[in-house]
Amino acid sequence: MKVCILMVGTLILTLAPTAGRANAGLLPTFQTVHLSFQGNVDAFTQSDIYQRALERESQNLNLEKLSKSNSTDEVRFWVGFGLITPRLFVLKREGGIDKATYYSIEPNPDKTAQPRSGVKVVLSLESPKSGWKDFRAFLKSNGVDASLKLTSDSEGVVDPDSETIVIEARSARGYKMVFFPKNSKSADGQKALAVCHKIESEFSVRMGC
Repeated sequence: MKVCILMVGTLILTLAPTAGRANAGLLPTFQTVHLSFQGNVDAFTQSDIYQRALERESQNLNLEKLSKSNSTDEVRFWVGFGLITPRLFVLKREGGIDKATYYSIEPNPDKTAQPRSGVKVVLSLESPKSGWKDFRAFLKSNGVDASLKLTSDSEGVVDPDSETIVIEARSARGYKMVFFPKNSKSADGQKALAVCHKIESEFSVRMGC
């Protein structure tokens, strides 16, 4: 997909994590990254933009980039970007056991902290309320599993200030990534949004769908 737009704006907020506790690490002040596009940009696709953002945000969370990992059954569900630091839900199966983890950057409650600094939150989640079997079945029925059967919206342009749903999946067959604006009206975009709401209700976490 080629991007033919005239746009100057902020794509994401970049953080540089520091060592801390397993469930909460203090982060220094946010850095803002500006990406500019002008005219017919053949070399810069929307996929390229989000892959770069995913690499940066994965580093912020001390996660290996999924496209480069050895994982064979993992889904990463991101919501955010634009002006919002993304929230992340990770579903991974190892040795036949499902594990879910939630990541976010929350405002630093310390009033003496630097402006726009944040706290990294990492939560190891309990089993979904409906059970793993039903939850997995819901994901699969909406095209979200390690094989990822959704297709990114074919129309539209990158809005540097809006939030986006980005889904990554890694299976034994390889890696795939798709993305949808939160206001997507496409069939697959609606499926992604339904999965987002399902994650919130099953695990009582805030994805910001």
